[in-house]
Amino acid sequence: PDEYADGEHWDDVDYLLPAAVVRVRVDLLYQTASKEYIDFLRAEGGADGATLGALWDDDKSPPERMATARAALIDVAYLPLVY
Repeated sequence: PDEYADGEHWDDVDYLLPAAVVRVRVDLLYQTASKEYIDFLRAEGGADGATLGALWDDDKSPPERMATARAALIDVAYLPLVY
């Protein structure tokens, strides 16, 4: 969404997967600073902002993996228990 309600800090997204998919892996990535924030600090932060901007230009704050989840998407037919 373009905006979040007060106290909301997540996004729910549904993905349509092809029928042939049997496994998924999801990585949660976090980028410590966005380009827009660095540009703001570079423009408004004086010498420290300029230094931060130069550091950003070097490595761009690559996203860090925070968590990974895996799941098997296999349809299993369960037979009734027979005693």
